[in-house]
Amino acid sequence: MSLKSKRNKNFLQQLSLKSGYSGEGYQHLKRVLNYRLSTDDVHLNGYFQEVVVDPLHIRSMNYTWLEGMRKNKAFGHIKGRPTDNGPHGDPSQFDAASSLHTDAEGYARFMVKLMDSTDPVVSRLLQLQGQLPPEGDGLFRSLGFPYKLIGDKVRYYHSGDNGDARAYCHFYKNQGIGLVLFCNSDNFFSSGFAKKVLAFLDEPYPY
Repeated sequence: MSLKSKRNKNFLQQLSLKSGYSGEGYQHLKRVLNYRLSTDDVHLNGYFQEVVVDPLHIRSMNYTWLEGMRKNKAFGHIKGRPTDNGPHGDPSQFDAASSLHTDAEGYARFMVKLMDSTDPVVSRLLQLQGQLPPEGDGLFRSLGFPYKLIGDKVRYYHSGDNGDARAYCHFYKNQGIGLVLFCNSDNFFSSGFAKKVLAFLDEPYPY
């Protein structure tokens, strides 16, 4: 084996043991669904309503923008100044990485479904990737949510950043408990407020 081949092999071995969040990965999955279902973004959102939103009795959860949502959407804030209460980017685009429009109650209903151990799709989504080593901060990966070990419990969690808004959620599937936090400001984490909320609930801060 040549020196170049050995280097390539070592690089691929190292690459296979690493993981990270990829917004583009979610977008690629969305494009695969567009192709397999022979549909555009607007109709894909309709399919999302049919198979996810309606069965969970979620009041409002959309990836594409509907103008009627504006009256219920909070204004975002950056450095204390309001931004807008409309869509970010193309309102007709199904942006799988950043255009989910919902409220904390709706997302909590989705999370409750993620704790359903009888659902094979959920079980596959949260399958623990035991062959991957933990990252520097103790983070592991499932096929969907990242997770950390909190004592002997597995905590799945996720956070979001859309510039003028922040979000955080976590849940313990085996214990059937979790929380959802939505904030219409850019300083939810930097101000320490999120950390104080978790401290009040006696939950370790993940960052």
